[in-house]
Amino acid sequence: MWPSGSPGPAALEMSQDRQVEKDGFRSLEIPTASYSRCGNAGRAFFYSGGVRLPLRAQDPTDGYDGKGQAVRRGPDDITRAWEDLRGRLLILEAFVSFERELSIVAVRSREGEIRYYPLVENEHRDGILCQTIAPAPDVSEDLQSQAEAYCRRVMEAFDYVGVIAIELFQAGTELLANEMAPRVHNSGHWTQDGATCCQFENHLRAVSGLPLGDIEPVESPTMINLIGEVPEVDHLLSLPGVRLHLYGKAPRPGRKVGHVNVVGNHPETVAELRRLTGLD
Repeated sequence: MWPSGSPGPAALEMSQDRQVEKDGFRSLEIPTASYSRCGNAGRAFFYSGGVRLPLRAQDPTDGYDGKGQAVRRGPDDITRAWEDLRGRLLILEAFVSFERELSIVAVRSREGEIRYYPLVENEHRDGILCQTIAPAPDVSEDLQSQAEAYCRRVMEAFDYVGVIAIELFQAGTELLANEMAPRVHNSGHWTQDGATCCQFENHLRAVSGLPLGDIEPVESPTMINLIGEVPEVDHLLSLPGVRLHLYGKAPRPGRKVGHVNVVGNHPETVAELRRLTGLD
């Protein structure tokens, strides 16, 4: 057993280094894509630990939201990946033939009670989460159970307290772990307006030793991130079903400055938001 905490340092360490994270998943019998760590361009190509091209080269400690990553499809690309990432240690990850990315958010109390929010479907652009549909459509009981089992193994191994999220690739009937976040997570922001008790409140309940809240969805929201800038607020708030959440951050390309939850059945609102945010 790893040390306990809310979350403890071991959980944070696992999530901050892709090598440690993937090794941790494998030690808990949670499948991942093939991967290898390498220290120079020669090893990146010749000693890739069975990782075949095409692959993604990623900084193990500074690769997020599309940063610190490079996709390489041929042998000549390996040296260029090394140069692009300034010669740092790299994690090489094999491409996965997956149907979609899903994620699950769960919460564990001090007494070890665990509650799971439903799997959600995520859409990314340039490595940045741009839309989440909750619950994910066409999710079987088996897929939900797999995701819950992965969360349970991680949380029990760490004696974890609080909210955690695990991003997953769906490949047929199997889920492969991509990465974990020992905290409330962007793909769980829909719970603010679409669940009886949101991820933020449940995290506070857990770490404070209070009973966990009901995680049942009360709406079927779509969450759309506002990346780079905020569209005209008056127009946003005039759209049916919109719940607007702004972060008070200065606009900047690639920066998440807020998100919108569309609650209820409003496909026309989702379509308009996708247009405003450049997704369509």
